[in-house]
Amino acid sequence: DTTGAGDIFGGSAMSQFLRLNKAPEDLTVAEMTAVTRFACCAASLSTQTHGGITSVVPEENVRAIL
Repeated sequence: DTTGAGDIFGGSAMSQFLRLNKAPEDLTVAEMTAVTRFACCAASLSTQTHGGITSVVPEENVRAIL
């Protein structure tokens, strides 16, 4: 059964990039690290539930762990 972890990683990373509102080449190492950590955390949490849509984790749950 799918968990959507790959899609959630990509979508979570993109949401963080959009919040930063910077061109990719202008991102600092710290900003890229934060984006990656957020996306990895969101994707890992999604594997705890079956299904693509039902495995989407609310942002506040991800932030609580980070």
